[in-house]
Amino acid sequence: MAYVQYATDGVTITGLFSCAQPFQTTHLADNDPTVVAFIASQAPPTVPQSVSDRQFFQAAAQLGIISQADALAMMSTGVIPSALLTAIGTLPPAAQFDAKMKIIANRTFQRNDPLGVALSAAMGQTPAQVDALFTLANSL
Repeated sequence: MAYVQYATDGVTITGLFSCAQPFQTTHLADNDPTVVAFIASQAPPTVPQSVSDRQFFQAAAQLGIISQADALAMMSTGVIPSALLTAIGTLPPAAQFDAKMKIIANRTFQRNDPLGVALSAAMGQTPAQVDALFTLANSL
């Protein structure tokens, strides 16, 4: 059983408890639609695990990771953005050609792809920033 606390509007749930509280709560079933909806709203957002190349480069431009001109050039002519080229330059020489080919040819970017993880780290991006990029990209 769930005990819920409502906002002053009497509709919006502001707290959910497994037992009675010293302040006013309302007792509802665990499967009550309002309880289920409140629990779902409290869950952390799911980070998309893949996005299209267009979504990826558009989000990177919107976040200022690359310029809009670089994003457009990548999508229209396959010219890799300078920030990515700099990151690719940190890879072992034998891996740089493969990295460039993968970036140019990919139509889908995977969140946990080893190359993507290495390049984002080389660009100084934290895992949380990469999650934000993929979350934004998925919305575009």
